[in-house]
Amino acid sequence: EDQASAFQLEIGESLDLSFFPSGDEDWFKTTVPELDSSQALNIYTTGDSDTILEVYDSSGSLLYENDDTGDSTTSQILAFVQGQEVFIRVREYDGEIGDYGLAVEQIRVQLDEFEPDNSQDEASLIPFDEPQSHSLIPSDDEDWFRFVLSANSEVTLRTLSSIDTYIEIFDSSGIMIAEDDDSGDGYNAFIQKDLTEGEYYFKVYLVGSETVQANYDVIVTVE
Repeated sequence: EDQASAFQLEIGESLDLSFFPSGDEDWFKTTVPELDSSQALNIYTTGDSDTILEVYDSSGSLLYENDDTGDSTTSQILAFVQGQEVFIRVREYDGEIGDYGLAVEQIRVQLDEFEPDNSQDEASLIPFDEPQSHSLIPSDDEDWFRFVLSANSEVTLRTLSSIDTYIEIFDSSGIMIAEDDDSGDGYNAFIQKDLTEGEYYFKVYLVGSETVQANYDVIVTVE
């Protein structure tokens, strides 16, 4: 019923469980071995209950959370943790009674070829007029890009995806000069801006955390 009384769940194990009585929540703990950067814990629920998953470290700090994965009311988290004990809290969204399943497994994830690109210093040079495919793993990942203008130009940045992306553009000194959330198709980001000659950076990240693996294309065009 709380972190102190969490049930030991081994990696590779799955359980059939239930919420009872109304308002019930379940706590579990698992010990994560040392993993490499392409490995993660895949924690997910099954069944018809509308579950909320949360992952905490041993001090009680929230590391990850997820409500609905895609169109499903089940939950899923890719947790990039290693060499520590983590705690998993599962509860029903409306506090209802119901059955659910819980599983924890160790998996290898496919990072895109441009990683690591998680900061301005690691930004990859993006060519103009050529879409590039990227992924945001885990959900709080940021992808950084760099481009250079040889003359004053009208620049268009856009993402193409089924996810909710956000773009922020920075000048060479790191000052943000433009940002956008949903001006493109669907929930895609779109920015069109006149820029002077020079070097620029931008980053793409995911809005919200309901997607386990977020794939998208990004394209920069210059006129």
